[in-house]
Amino acid sequence: MNLKKLVLVGILSSSILGSSVALADEANREGNIPSKDTSELTEKEAAKAKSEGEIRFKLEDIDPDNPNNSGPLSINRISHIDFGEQVISGDDKVYHALYRAQDVSYDKEGVVEAGKHLPSYIQIKDNRATNAGWGLFVKSNGFHEVDGKTNSAGTSELTGAILSLTATKSVAKSVGNIVPTGLNKKVELGLDENYHPLVNAAKGEGMGLTDNLLGDELSAAPAGEKNTAITLSVPGTTAKVKDGKYTTELTWLLMSEPSADETGR
Repeated sequence: MNLKKLVLVGILSSSILGSSVALADEANREGNIPSKDTSELTEKEAAKAKSEGEIRFKLEDIDPDNPNNSGPLSINRISHIDFGEQVISGDDKVYHALYRAQDVSYDKEGVVEAGKHLPSYIQIKDNRATNAGWGLFVKSNGFHEVDGKTNSAGTSELTGAILSLTATKSVAKSVGNIVPTGLNKKVELGLDENYHPLVNAAKGEGMGLTDNLLGDELSAAPAGEKNTAITLSVPGTTAKVKDGKYTTELTWLLMSEPSADETGR
């Protein structure tokens, strides 16, 4: 018992002494008084002194209004996917997404980069400074008629429709940052409600801002060009609603470490 008390007093005394030294150093810094340098001077050296430089780091705050997608690791931008207006067909069809004028490239300050027209893309931000990597997953709830109109089969679902996404390229917004190397060349989304891996950033990859492209970049503004990296396959046997508009909801899941697990866990 006595030994424990003695040890505690010793720690307390050291803490007080350390605090005094720290306060003195802080006062010197505030008054621009240089620290002592006791090293020997050469014949032509007149004086030596030491000073300090410092920086403090903290993680980006979590937005209380958007806790599921804010902070140092988050999804910054996601493109809307548009297949346009199509003529109803009784044959199996594969439709291509359209390039959109809204899909432009932004630099790391959020300023539009002139002359860079992107396909659909997902921009990931990783400012954790851990270089731990991350994994991006996606799932779909299927295509459904937005107004709830039903087809001849009595359903509003676009039965059997398969949405395919191909991750073609990752682009780092800062020179020197290593882009993710784990790009899934084709993800097929139906009604299975399972997450599918699309981009995998291994340790040391995907720091800062990364644009993950679904298709090729264009040198000029899009004018009805089709994107072969995003397709929607619809069976000819699927009943469609005349003048109907079908939409799907894509849910994107960003994991805090790399993973190739189909479940995203």
